Amino acid sequence: MKTPPAIPTSYDYICPFCDAELEATRDLSAEAVTCPSCTKEFRGGDGDPVERVLAKYERYLTQYETLRSSSGKKSVPTERLSTRAVLSMVFGLTGILFFIIPLVPLAAVLLGHSALRAIARSDGMLQGRLNAWMGLVLGYIECLVFLLLFISAAASG
Repeated sequence: MKTPPAIPTSYDYICPFCDAELEATRDLSAEAVTCPSCTKEFRGGDGDPVERVLAKYERYLTQYETLRSSSGKKSVPTERLSTRAVLSMVFGLTGILFFIIPLVPLAAVLLGHSALRAIARSDGMLQGRLNAWMGLVLGYIECLVFLLLFISAAASG
């Protein structure tokens, strides 16, 4: 024969706002409980899970702001290299090697202008201005050479 489960003599609760452990002598799962640490009121038992998550997020956000303001430094996200700038430079360099394809320098020019615009609007988050300029200059030189070759071929033939 099984023995009946023991009746608990104390009930443990955790405040969803400050994670303080509370102990009660009776079941408070359906009642409102005031936390002695943070003086916020919550429902005894598990409480609303959404409210617990929001309260925990708010607490972490407050701790983060406190740490950030106490250190005196603003956390700056890392900078990254602009993909368009790199592609502009690559197309500018490959336009020299594959001089037969006139679309390669055009791609270098378009990507270079797009990269410079994106870098200017990024407030220092994007790097690669030199790469974009290199692709632009090479692309424009290659486009000029293509144009001169086309004009000379049309005039002679």
